[in-house]
Amino acid sequence: MPNRILIPFCLSLALFTAGCGSRSFPPGPAASVSYEVRGEGSVTKGTTETGSFMVAKNSLELYGGRITANGKSYGSFKTGDAVLLDEQGRLFVNGAERTSE
Repeated sequence: MPNRILIPFCLSLALFTAGCGSRSFPPGPAASVSYEVRGEGSVTKGTTETGSFMVAKNSLELYGGRITANGKSYGSFKTGDAVLLDEQGRLFVNGAERTSE
């Protein structure tokens, strides 16, 4: 009878203390960029780390710190940047127009 109580108690104690030696840290702030894509009178906008967005014929991809708009590469972005793809397919980062690479 004591083994029926002792074994579950030991297993519970082992599971409870298993994580006590590990250290966990809160996640750091995520890199984010604000984006806006316009096309044919429609708009999509928000803040993201990565993503793919399409409005009418305009497509914007933000991955790995790189910008791709309508299939063309437009260089990099960093945290806090504002990316705009206008109705004519022109790309702006922080208000400055960029040309494809």
